[in-house]
Amino acid sequence: MSLKDKIKQAAMGATIGAASLSPTMAQQASQQDIHPEQYTKTITVRNDTVRMVGNTAAYYSQNDNQIYTIKGDMQWSDFGFENAPHVTDETLQIIHEAQHQINRNKKHLGSANMSLNENYQRDVHDEITALIAEKLEIRRQYRGAKTKAEKDAIIEKYMQEDAHRQYISAIKEGIIKPDSNKSADFDKEMSFIKNDATEYRADPNDDGYKKQWTSLSMAYLNRVGTNTQSNPEALKQEIHDIYQIGGIDFTKYGKHDVFVLENQSILAADNLLQQGADPQKLIAFMNEGEGPFKLAESLDVSGLSKEQAEKVLQTAIVTQNLQESITEDICFGKEGSYDFHFISEDLREKTAVYLDMKSDIWEKNGTLNPNGDEAKFNQLMQQAKTINIDTEQWFESIKDDLHHYRPAQTEEGLRKIMEAVKQNQGRTVNLDDFVTNMDEFTLPLDGTSKEAVLKEKADKAKEDADFWKEYYKKNPPKAKRLSDPYEINIMDLESNILKDELNARKKAEEEKKIEPLYQSPRNTTYKLSDGGIDIAIPNNSYENAELKQIKNDKGEVLDLTLLDGKVHGLYSIMDENGNIKSFKLYDKGKEIDLNKHQLEIKQEEKDGAKHEYMLLDGKKFGTEIVTGADGTQKAAFWDNFGLINGSKAASIVSTENHTDDYIPSPLRPEYQDALSNRTELKESLKSQTGALPTPTAENTSKQLRFDMHIKAHENNRPDELSGKKVIKDTTKQDTNKLYVPIWQQQNTH
Repeated sequence: MSLKDKIKQAAMGATIGAASLSPTMAQQASQQDIHPEQYTKTITVRNDTVRMVGNTAAYYSQNDNQIYTIKGDMQWSDFGFENAPHVTDETLQIIHEAQHQINRNKKHLGSANMSLNENYQRDVHDEITALIAEKLEIRRQYRGAKTKAEKDAIIEKYMQEDAHRQYISAIKEGIIKPDSNKSADFDKEMSFIKNDATEYRADPNDDGYKKQWTSLSMAYLNRVGTNTQSNPEALKQEIHDIYQIGGIDFTKYGKHDVFVLENQSILAADNLLQQGADPQKLIAFMNEGEGPFKLAESLDVSGLSKEQAEKVLQTAIVTQNLQESITEDICFGKEGSYDFHFISEDLREKTAVYLDMKSDIWEKNGTLNPNGDEAKFNQLMQQAKTINIDTEQWFESIKDDLHHYRPAQTEEGLRKIMEAVKQNQGRTVNLDDFVTNMDEFTLPLDGTSKEAVLKEKADKAKEDADFWKEYYKKNPPKAKRLSDPYEINIMDLESNILKDELNARKKAEEEKKIEPLYQSPRNTTYKLSDGGIDIAIPNNSYENAELKQIKNDKGEVLDLTLLDGKVHGLYSIMDENGNIKSFKLYDKGKEIDLNKHQLEIKQEEKDGAKHEYMLLDGKKFGTEIVTGADGTQKAAFWDNFGLINGSKAASIVSTENHTDDYIPSPLRPEYQDALSNRTELKESLKSQTGALPTPTAENTSKQLRFDMHIKAHENNRPDELSGKKVIKDTTKQDTNKLYVPIWQQQNTH
């Protein structure tokens, strides 16, 4: 039978299919393909139709346990925008709010009383888990896409989302592989999702969500009042509960405890509340947003006069406010010079509200001494002006964006920055060396009394209130219009969708271990004579065998067996229906010229088991698989001398991989140019087939074995797998023909 006829016969499904000789693909079925309906749920949603549009297009109301989507009457063009800003996919918005609903309604997040800072932390983690839910929805869509074009469309769509760009980029670059069936890849992806969500949502520069969490903390304080108390065990339990998503524990993945989720104003408010601050004044203080109060709250001003105490605290506020900027100046080699009047303008209102509360506390607790304490005042002022430089922490926070800074855009500039980071770590500097006009301030900061600042603030608030009152008289707001409740179907993250997937992967990995078919050893003592030269054939055994399949986005499967990393037996590409499209035959990494041999694929039923094997010139060759009635499998491997022995600790496994690109293979020479630019895939394939040995001509037998290895590589062309040039002595052999080993010549002629 000609090679063309063999391919035609195989393509007709006469002897080989997706389950033959490498069993993994037919046996493994995705849990999503088995019972997809058990991983979805129906939820109720209402449309909240409003006059204005905004960044939030959906929200969850804990008051009525309802999810709303916002459908605005006005378009972005009504506000002067020529192009509408990117709007998050509605499915992601719904799954996001559904996770909030699960956290608050089902897992009772927020039910325990705790400190303001602990409450702030659980609100942050609530948002992190909702962002994890979004990424899992993107993952579900990607895994469900059938073609490369569909997957590329999903990548393009979600690459526009700031919150998911890192995750999508990792998929695109192959760093994480949602389509993989390996449990290790699953764990790696879940860890990436957890880290990515945490890093994005816990970003200290994310002012938008900081304001939201501060508002939630204010509402919490208004509700519980002075009943707030530290409750770390309750916080730990609530956080653990909401990270149980899809049946798995996300607290075991990624970084969980290393992120400092804190707001300095919230931390200060906790201290102030314990000191006896008025809760309503605290709410006004928190409403000012985050401020640099950590250092100020750490200083004990008892025994000072009021003027001394206020001056110490104001100085500490300025010091901490400038700490990061001064650290950056030092690393960039700048001589920082800050005008105190300019700095105070940004801090005056926050400082006035803060000092107003502190004055009440001092008076209530009898903290201060009207006569003051000059020695303690001078000591505290030095502490308040001392800046501890942590250049390593600064560099860690900006290293990903360092290329945006002008001083770092040259090699010399970058070198100087790195030297400054190293030399200045742990250094202390004094605020006086960086700020001018500090001797001019009194109260608070810029010479204005705190009473005057607070009156100015109150007057402005009244002015704003009067403006909006008149505005709504002329432009009365339309009544909120709500749609009737309606139901939609979404992924059920309360189910075991992730747990079942992981368990299925682990089970498949366990089931892919295949036992040796034969236990009796073969005789490995052979000698062949070629013109009087004896060739010793080494003991032919294997340490590890792998029945490997690589599937691409088109559904094609590269099917091969590896003995200690070398291709052995049939090496084929099958289409999505399991029909052979093209194939080659190898003898432990050495290609066999099929035009000189007879090839048959056998499939038999015997004693209730299915036997699959290949005959080369009437003898068993390549991989032999026996599948029992219970699905257990055994395998054996044959070469031209007979059965190949496994070593004492030899293993046989079956694995499956997936690639989003065309399969790089010697069966696909038209893709070799593209392969040369795909280092990762090229190295991966090289590891599958083994590297070529170094050529040698020490004696005839060694040269003969080397010639047999490279027989498929004609005219000194690059090796398709490793990219290396093959060196051959063209005077000793005809390079226009494929070399056939001696024992094959004896068998066929």
